[in-house]
Amino acid sequence: MKGQRPSVFLQLLWSKHQIAIHERPHGLEVVGIDGKPHEKVDKEVVHRLAQIFGLSQMSSERRESLHRWEEETKWFGVTRTLSSQSVFQDHGRFAFLMAESQTGEFREQFPRLVSFIGQTGSGKSTIIRMLIEQQRSRKIRKDATDVVGQLPYPIPGIVGDSIPTTGDVHLYSDPSSYSSKFPMLFADCEGLDGGEHIPRALAQMHKGLDTLARSNTRIIRRLRKGVRQQRRITWANSPETQKREYAVEHLYPRLLYTFSDVVVFVLREPRIFETVISERLLYWAEASIDKSLNQPALPHIVIVINATQNQIEDEQWGTETATKKLLDDIKLSINRVARIQALAAKLKQVGKDIDTTEDLLLHYYSSVTVVRIPVKGRYMLIDEQVEKLYDIITGRCNVAYERKKAVRLLFEAERLQTYLTAAYDHFSQNLDRPFDSVKEALKHSPIPRDFGGNILKFALAFRQAQQNGGDDPAKLFDTLTVVLASCIMLDAERQTLNGSYTQLLRDSYSKHLEQALNDYCSLWLPCAFQRNGGRCCNVKSAHGPKGHQRDDGKIIGAGKFQNNFKQDAFYKDWIARIGNDLENLTTEMGEQGRVDGGLPAWLRAANLHRRYMSNFFEDVSEVWQFVNHDTCLWCLRHHLPEFSLPCGHVLYATKWASPFQINLKPQHAGVRILCLDGGGVRGIVELAILKLIEAEFKGHLDIQSFFDLVVGTSAGGIVALGTFAMGWSLDDCIARFERLCSQAFTPRGLKNVPLLGKLVMMSHNSIYKSSPYEEALQSVFGTETLLFGGKKAGTRLNTHVAITSTTQIEQQSVVFTNYNRPRNASEHSLYKFVRSDRPSNEVRVWEAARATSAAPPYFKAFVKEESKSIYIDGALFHNCPVQIAESERRLIWDDANGSPPDILLSVGTGRGQQPSPAASAANSEVKYKEWKRIGFIAKMWRVMAGRFDNILKCERIWEDYVANATYPCKEDPELKHRFIRLNVDISGSIPNLDEIDKLEELKREVTKDKVPRVKEVAHRLIASCFYFDILSFTDNGDSFTYNGTIKCKFCKGSDRLKGLGRFLEDCFRGEFEPHFLLHDENKRSELNIPISRITVDDMRIRGKFCLPVGLRITSKLSAGTGLSICLQQRAYMFHDCYLSISGFPRQLYLDEKIQAAMLAKERPISNEQSEEISTSEPLSSKATSSGVNHKKEKASLFHVEEREVEA
Repeated sequence: MKGQRPSVFLQLLWSKHQIAIHERPHGLEVVGIDGKPHEKVDKEVVHRLAQIFGLSQMSSERRESLHRWEEETKWFGVTRTLSSQSVFQDHGRFAFLMAESQTGEFREQFPRLVSFIGQTGSGKSTIIRMLIEQQRSRKIRKDATDVVGQLPYPIPGIVGDSIPTTGDVHLYSDPSSYSSKFPMLFADCEGLDGGEHIPRALAQMHKGLDTLARSNTRIIRRLRKGVRQQRRITWANSPETQKREYAVEHLYPRLLYTFSDVVVFVLREPRIFETVISERLLYWAEASIDKSLNQPALPHIVIVINATQNQIEDEQWGTETATKKLLDDIKLSINRVARIQALAAKLKQVGKDIDTTEDLLLHYYSSVTVVRIPVKGRYMLIDEQVEKLYDIITGRCNVAYERKKAVRLLFEAERLQTYLTAAYDHFSQNLDRPFDSVKEALKHSPIPRDFGGNILKFALAFRQAQQNGGDDPAKLFDTLTVVLASCIMLDAERQTLNGSYTQLLRDSYSKHLEQALNDYCSLWLPCAFQRNGGRCCNVKSAHGPKGHQRDDGKIIGAGKFQNNFKQDAFYKDWIARIGNDLENLTTEMGEQGRVDGGLPAWLRAANLHRRYMSNFFEDVSEVWQFVNHDTCLWCLRHHLPEFSLPCGHVLYATKWASPFQINLKPQHAGVRILCLDGGGVRGIVELAILKLIEAEFKGHLDIQSFFDLVVGTSAGGIVALGTFAMGWSLDDCIARFERLCSQAFTPRGLKNVPLLGKLVMMSHNSIYKSSPYEEALQSVFGTETLLFGGKKAGTRLNTHVAITSTTQIEQQSVVFTNYNRPRNASEHSLYKFVRSDRPSNEVRVWEAARATSAAPPYFKAFVKEESKSIYIDGALFHNCPVQIAESERRLIWDDANGSPPDILLSVGTGRGQQPSPAASAANSEVKYKEWKRIGFIAKMWRVMAGRFDNILKCERIWEDYVANATYPCKEDPELKHRFIRLNVDISGSIPNLDEIDKLEELKREVTKDKVPRVKEVAHRLIASCFYFDILSFTDNGDSFTYNGTIKCKFCKGSDRLKGLGRFLEDCFRGEFEPHFLLHDENKRSELNIPISRITVDDMRIRGKFCLPVGLRITSKLSAGTGLSICLQQRAYMFHDCYLSISGFPRQLYLDEKIQAAMLAKERPISNEQSEEISTSEPLSSKATSSGVNHKKEKASLFHVEEREVEA
């Protein structure tokens, strides 16, 4: 046998042993003490299970050590403060496990919750431990490595002990599915009959704190208070409701029953099952079933009969046999156990058919399965039964998943955390009021953004504004008939669709109308069943096996969803009525065509639609509530609400005329982008750099005049919000930022006390207090100012501001914005665009600031109250947010996709040769091992130090981005130099994020000498204010002649245009005059266009600028055309003194207006003609600044026009 593997050797040895047994005379078979033949064993299984069972005989010192280790697995629980106030504590375990399970392989995870309940001492903890260790072992064998590591597991109790081992509810992860798309979590609930005994784990923790703190009650208060989130339990106002046992029997079941896919009930004595099922299992479900409405699926129940004697018949180890036998044994309990009889009688009164105990169980659970686990000894059989238990749990979770998916109430990890948080809030305030799953889901689940989804949003907005009619869908949708017909007419004309309106209704629009009606009836229309004055409030999609429930949760009847509304019949009639309205609109359109035949069809349709909408809104009771941030409620089509008005309503941009005017980026003009890094107090460096840039404008213009898009992370996000979203001056922003820093970093007590400081930090999950920081943010930004939408006075609408953050569970980057733009599927791999269609759920400015700067372990994660979403610092993945800026640029302005930005400026928060103390500490192995012992905080410290404070990584991100972005234009130095990063070298070590005493020192570090490209940046911003607008062109056969004007982006007559004129006036020095330069892409042919003093005077006095230009291009398709401005004689860093104006260089033949005219064989393309004194001529050779080719200027016939939008 030498050379063979041990496992092969054992197999051969066992085979020979079996042959020997088979050849023995009858009656001499080798059996164990239980009379069963000896089983073939696996050494790994025996060792694993022996270790688990050995824990029950461990020493008290070892047990205390494990209980301290187990403390980090606590999920939620109830405790009392020193003032005897009961509080609900959420320790953040679910969020932590989901965040830790992220590998990036799956964009979404759908966790499965399995709750273990049972009597104290029944062996719940041991069962969970066996499941965890078995799956870990199998995963090691499969992957050939321990990829999950040593996951925490429950500590079994002492044999015969009546005191619970663990307190509250602990949460563990299944190693096999931990990093999969469907991670399974095991919840270990405190024993159901533990009474008022303090569980041993809690007693051990309190003992440790008491020993540590001695008699110092101040320390005790701080350490015991520290949890992730704490809620006052308002209903615990009597000695009875304040008992620990009361929470175990009433509060915990409501949470676990509502959210569990599977409930595992562990039982040790099957002979008393009748008593246990009536007093525990059914009572546990009875306390919960009517405390949830619209529950998508009832949990499955798996009854584990633990420590079963080995002498039972072999077939009893099969789950089907075990289930059938147990249910047969208790079949008639419904007739002989008083409590079970009472439950059955109660359900029969409401129409439920309850004939057996199984029927009763299936009222509370989706299915019933029994699994036996043998008593210690037969290790291979134990392992086999544990595997069966795991497979059954997995199978039942799959069934629950399909059910929730079918009713569209499937929760991914981030959403499930939101609902859990909502349930914590709900049941902490009211134990008897049911939690409505659908109502909570509708707060967060977006309605589709297609035409059908927009119809539904319109109907819901109308229902809310009317505040009635929600129970009568026929009345609601009938009222909308003519308005929807008008929307269809308008949409058909705008898209120039072929066919009659009625034909388009049949072929295209009817499916959207049907979708809207279906969704409304499925998710918003309550059941019509009534009994004894009560009405069922469950909706169709979630009207499960519970039957009919009142709004207080009480079950009032059996049966399926009922409603008198005949949806199919109504839909046919409704479509017919919409068709009749469309025929009437066709007639009206024809009549208008005879009267206003010169108007295009879409404009006649818009006029007609306006009339119908005006009539409609006259009947709306509360027009101020008729608003949606995700859909235009005027036309119901593709347009997004983009521009918030002072009244709180929102407009979208179109080409159609409207009295309300907004300044937009001109077509084919370029984009100016600013990126602001994160860095805590070092954000003051960014403000100081921006102040240096603004100083170059000599007081004539402010920094807010220029950038089209600003993206900020963490401290950079706060700077972006203050300077560009709120419009503060830089001096004001600097003062507010300094005040904010001084208030934000409020340390917790004992921070500097060895060991105690770390325990306080671990207990609270943060170094600094959150409340003072949030109060400071509210003081600076206001408490109710919305980032997008809402009522605002005199708000500038020019700058798009995006703020980065990160979801805590999925660890997905997100952006909060003060603008709207189309969603794009490709963005999801990089980040998520956050937008609610409900104004009440929109992010406030202070909340965006809090979310982007929630840097662990400095501050706790931020919880958005309305959505219950949890966010941490945006710097986790985008400390330098240039990639997000690039993506947003392309999504906001699709016409700018093919060209580089006018300027992309990235501003850092300081750099240096010496890393910050935090980063140095994080890189220390000794330091890491010290922090590793305190679990969650250690991991957050590693993340913070490794990512948030890594200055070099920001520089690498920038360099990688520039290398890719500038590759197509690597031969053109001017284009390459549009990508600029400004940062300063910090003397000595770089300050940590929280070193507020370094603010003044950091400001002094920022000087012009250290930031040499400040003037170039300022001049590029000036150049980007000008753009070229083509008015007409001529095809000469061998060339194109273009006539147009150089215009300014600033509005006519504005202070900014006047300030630009004053800036240009300062550029006249000696014989030098600022001027434009027309040239081809190689600058072989050039033509100067001077900016005369007359033009500048017109700018600074009257706020007017328009410079006619004519040029001829001989190369039609391949050549690019340059149009630059010269503001000084000295060359910039790229050895030239010319800077391109917005949108140049440009291939003019690609201009959409010209292409459209070429297709239509029309010219000129504009009704406005440019009357130039000197005609277009071939471009002259290059001229110096002292010898330019002057053109005689005349008073411009053009004016600066603002783009117009329609509500």
